[in-house]
Amino acid sequence: MNQIQKITSLVQELNEHRNVYYNLNAPTITDKEYDQLFDDLQHLETETGFIISNSPTQTVGYYPVSSLSKVQHPIPLLSLDKTKQVTESTALLARNPALLMLKLDGLTTKLVYEDGHLIQASTRGNGEVGKEVTHNLPAYQNVPLSIPYQKRLVITGESYIHINDFERLKETLTDSNGKKFRNARNLVSGTVRSLNPETCAKRCVYFLPPNIRIRKFMWTMWQLLLDAADPI
Repeated sequence: MNQIQKITSLVQELNEHRNVYYNLNAPTITDKEYDQLFDDLQHLETETGFIISNSPTQTVGYYPVSSLSKVQHPIPLLSLDKTKQVTESTALLARNPALLMLKLDGLTTKLVYEDGHLIQASTRGNGEVGKEVTHNLPAYQNVPLSIPYQKRLVITGESYIHINDFERLKETLTDSNGKKFRNARNLVSGTVRSLNPETCAKRCVYFLPPNIRIRKFMWTMWQLLLDAADPI
């Protein structure tokens, strides 16, 4: 098990202990044992520079915003036209070499890292201009807020909510029209654009990019986040 695997494992273990302690009033380990695990996690985070958004070491609170500012995408985040015809897809592939892969039905989101720190997150919007949602990223379940990679890194992926979480949440949540959310995509779309991160924190939002092979480290990091996520 490498250091990043140890971090993800400790985060999961500590959060499970926190849940049974605070929510179920049924602690499974002593305070001393918990503190030792916490110190181990904090040491690894300091040593690697890798910190996940739901790490128990991140105790700074959530900061709401009054509005969502616009973000101009230097490189447009384009989207292909929808089609249900196999002939149209094969015709496209005949004209342009392409890699086909399954896509999560979520909200396209772009993350920007500088000097190892997450500095901006935004939605795709119309492809040219999106909305800044950086304030909500600390409330995600699995986004690294700090990484060892020190150069500029831009990653595009999908913000999504697991189906099992959606099935649980849809019974108590309604949209702006007072109606129940019809699908997980509608729920995550409204959640990521919410002004208060506490709303996002309660809805179990995850981020997943396509396969990244910029560096072996980056690929390993995101693959671990994928492995740690529950089945959709």
